[in-house]
Amino acid sequence: MLSCFGNIWCSKLRFDAIVVSSEVGYEKPAAGIFLAALDQIGIEAGKVVHVGDDQKADKVGANSVGIDCWLWGSDVKSFSQICERILKQSPS
Repeated sequence: MLSCFGNIWCSKLRFDAIVVSSEVGYEKPAAGIFLAALDQIGIEAGKVVHVGDDQKADKVGANSVGIDCWLWGSDVKSFSQICERILKQSPS
């Protein structure tokens, strides 16, 4: 999760990493915040999907470092749809 709201969600949500812009010194769409997320989870960009709601901040930012991005509301409209798309793209 990339956030500019601080780490208040850490204890409530089950994310592998929460990257807070004020802690890493970058905001979306800067490549630095996406690279910080990749560094925290230890996974290469080609194996990650970022789900966001803003064409510039999310899609352009994520794509600039090689991360695929799905826009909420147009590319995906539910959490189950995200899971279905991930499973379809995963090698068997």
